[in-house]
Amino acid sequence: MKQIALFSMLMLSIPFSACRATTATPAATVAAKGPALAAAAASPKEVYMAANRFGFRLVDKLAQADPGKNLFVSPLSVAQALTMVFNGATGETEVAMRRALELSDFELGAINRASAKLTARLTKLDPKVSMDIANAVFLAQKIEPQKSFLATVRDQFQAHLARLDFDKPAAVDTVNAWVKEATHDKIDKIVDDLRGLVMLLANAVYFKGSWTHAFDPKRTREAPFQVSADKSVPVQLMSQSRKKFSYFEDNDLQAVNLPYGDKKFHMAVFLPKAGKTPAALLSRLAGEDWGQWTERFAPMEGTVWLPRFELEYEKKLNQALSALGMGIAFTGKARFDKIADELAISFVKHKSYVKVDEEGTEAAAVTVVGMRITSVQIVKRFHMKVDRPFLFVIHEQETGAVLFVGKIHNPKA
Repeated sequence: MKQIALFSMLMLSIPFSACRATTATPAATVAAKGPALAAAAASPKEVYMAANRFGFRLVDKLAQADPGKNLFVSPLSVAQALTMVFNGATGETEVAMRRALELSDFELGAINRASAKLTARLTKLDPKVSMDIANAVFLAQKIEPQKSFLATVRDQFQAHLARLDFDKPAAVDTVNAWVKEATHDKIDKIVDDLRGLVMLLANAVYFKGSWTHAFDPKRTREAPFQVSADKSVPVQLMSQSRKKFSYFEDNDLQAVNLPYGDKKFHMAVFLPKAGKTPAALLSRLAGEDWGQWTERFAPMEGTVWLPRFELEYEKKLNQALSALGMGIAFTGKARFDKIADELAISFVKHKSYVKVDEEGTEAAAVTVVGMRITSVQIVKRFHMKVDRPFLFVIHEQETGAVLFVGKIHNPKA
């Protein structure tokens, strides 16, 4: 078997007759003319395409950081989790997150409505495909978020809201139990310590679809998969011949679009040609319009060989997201005033699972965003042993009047 490298993804084919794309309004124009123009200019499809651009750029950054390693990410999950957080951002933090998430052109209400519409559509689109999307916001006892923020995540994102004592191990068990249920037991753990956090926002995505045209297990054979020029590994290679595949190729790649169920969901498989790499192809995808790629598929007779595979992926996304321009959100300069004062993102963590075989594909992903207080360390109890030189001030609380100031170097002097 010739040297190959495989890059694949789940893609969505949905008719958008009611939301035809328009030319995006420049961010500077939106800022100058106000949110009303932004809302009018933003169709749901534009917001979806912006999320795709963010997703491909994120995956490109992750691939650059770990060349030669497997990678499986749900851009939908990451985008939904960060969009919930984005609802609380203000000032420079809001500007940075807009740019990183490719949302500069859109008014916040339009973004939230598009997210809600996409979730409703995906989960009901194909009765032959199981598609679930769930959100949750876990709150420490010590934080009181803005009521408007809680209303948004509850009403627009259908988020489950729960109060937890993050200092107790039971909180970890509660979060992981939610993740396990939301991913249909495919991911059973995402956190192992919540101490120091005051909020955890989570999104989970689950997909299970049978191929419209299943692979015949009797045709599956062991064959070498060329990992590199000098290394191959044995895999179970499925095969299928049909009169009409959805296919295209150019000087860099071959691509086939394999449908699930009623052909609303597909897996697009991209095979770089000899001398080309998945990394170069991914960079190309990150810089181009995904919609233009999907328009290139056309009917063609042929044969497809595809390996069976199953993998898990886990990655902390702080570095990649900072590289996309939202580094300020992780620092003491972060502003999430529409959630609460003095908040910053502590971490963004993503975990995923996928299994591809003759029958179809099962996949799940979860993204969690941990939020911390920036100004002071949050502790429930402390130990302060005044056993060395110290200062003290006697003052009146309401007026702030300082009555006495002292420095004790030796209490016995």
